[in-house]
Amino acid sequence: MSQMPSQDEKRRQLENDLRQHVHRVDSIKDELRNLNNELRIHNILLSLGRNEKLLALLDQLRDDEGLIREARQGGRSFFEARGVDLPDEIQTVTSAPTNQGIKFRGIFLDDAGREFEVAWDTHNGYGGMHPDLREANKKPLNLSLSYEKVRTQLSTDFTIIGSGYSPGGQVALGIVNEPGKSVETTLLGTVTAQPSSTNPNIGVFRQFYRAWYLTPPDPQTRSPLFFGRDVTHDQGTLQAVPSSLWYPLI
Repeated sequence: MSQMPSQDEKRRQLENDLRQHVHRVDSIKDELRNLNNELRIHNILLSLGRNEKLLALLDQLRDDEGLIREARQGGRSFFEARGVDLPDEIQTVTSAPTNQGIKFRGIFLDDAGREFEVAWDTHNGYGGMHPDLREANKKPLNLSLSYEKVRTQLSTDFTIIGSGYSPGGQVALGIVNEPGKSVETTLLGTVTAQPSSTNPNIGVFRQFYRAWYLTPPDPQTRSPLFFGRDVTHDQGTLQAVPSSLWYPLI
């Protein structure tokens, strides 16, 4: 006949269970900080790419050498003096000549205090609108994220597909602005990126996610995005998803 655990043993077991919860809470907080940080960076880029006054002024810079000289000397104040509102996060605008013209860099800090830059030059325009982390040993990953879907009577079954991640490394997955949720971020946990069969230096993954249908109609108040963050290098990417996929076919 087995002996019932003592009160001390029960308490030790409870403390052990609680430590696991504490560890998970800390992990979730870290993920949320990273996601909010990435979201802030994307919002900065969106505000630049959709600023019509800024785009018009940059078009003028392509063909006006005198204006270019003014811009190089004026930095951020050059743009502000011409009615262009730059994001508050961009405190410094620098410029330098290149083989094909002039490159301007807007430099800003993320919430972790790391320095990023977004670049535009007179020859190529915006450099893909992907900010570079200004660290000498930081090599950007060539991340890609996509999805496949199957519509059923009750749900949309997604397969989230990633490539370019650290082989054997962990990938944090989630959804920003998921329909039907009041929170900004839905965490889906982590998966391990497996070495690609064609290139073992590239990590890939496929992860299933089922979105149960919500009560129609779609209010279109949410613009969901899948995200996949490479935990090893603290780099991530996003993939937009139509909110209609959370609602049944009519």
